Amino acid sequence: MKAAKRSACDRCRAKRVRCPRPADSIEPCARCVRLGEACVTGSPGYPGRPRKMPATPTPTTPSATQPNSLGLLDAPAGETMSRADSWLDLLDDGFFNLSEDCTLLNHELPSVYPGHDSNRISADGLESATGSLVQFGERMERRVSAIDAFFSDPRNVVENCPEEGPGMTGENPVATAIQCTEEFIQILQTVMTSTLSTETTLLILTGYLRLMRLYDSLFRNVYRRLSQIPSETIQSVKVKAVLRIGGISSLQDMSGKVYARGVIEVIEAHLQTVERCLGLPVEYCLSGKTAAPSGIFTSDDRARLLHTVMAQEDVGASYVQSIRQHIRMTVALWD
Repeated sequence: MKAAKRSACDRCRAKRVRCPRPADSIEPCARCVRLGEACVTGSPGYPGRPRKMPATPTPTTPSATQPNSLGLLDAPAGETMSRADSWLDLLDDGFFNLSEDCTLLNHELPSVYPGHDSNRISADGLESATGSLVQFGERMERRVSAIDAFFSDPRNVVENCPEEGPGMTGENPVATAIQCTEEFIQILQTVMTSTLSTETTLLILTGYLRLMRLYDSLFRNVYRRLSQIPSETIQSVKVKAVLRIGGISSLQDMSGKVYARGVIEVIEAHLQTVERCLGLPVEYCLSGKTAAPSGIFTSDDRARLLHTVMAQEDVGASYVQSIRQHIRMTVALWD
């Protein structure tokens, strides 16, 4: 059989999305350029579906310190994907993608806090983490601009076409925000030690504020765009998802409100992990109910530094209040 001609890159093929690269082009596609990833095109395969391979059994017993996953919504049986890429597959073509193969995947939260052994941190590891904090802060500034660009096109909010149009943005901001939060949590896991310098502590605080600015921009834009859509359209939004009850799975049409609430719960759980790592007081916690029991900023000297920085125009509390308000208003659009 003659091998099929391939023009899509490996990343787009793996995500089962339309590759924006023109046929016969050797240039990297726009999606890989935006993500800063290498655009690779492997050897051409053969037409048709790939042969089914037996699934490799994996342990199902969670660790004692691992937070619960979303629970109600899970991936189809036999589907194995990384934690970050699973959300990109879900959200890559729009905040609400109505194509047939849109599936809500199970998303496990990282087990970071408590239980971290700070005695294992080396000087090289701390120096590397400090450099990562600098790079993280720089990327956050670009991410906020990318979110504004994404929501400048209303097709990126509710997309009814199965294929991506020429003007569509390839990187979904919700998936990006979740990935950025996971990256920040991993950095915090590395630097959670009592020997942090003032410089590193300030970099941590700067990274947190920029992450909150990212979420503030995300939810403001989501609400602004969805509020411009007719109510009957909002109410009619359906998303394909797998519902698991008592070990039985079935593909269901989930309402947009339930789907949005599930995504919001995952985001809130991630931010709660960040808050626990940082040891934030209750006024800076998104839930607004309980303060983090311990963390980087719970010691007296770091707590004073935290309050000094947050007192400048009250940026920390204003971000949290704005995010909370826009989440509430967004969910209310389905009422």
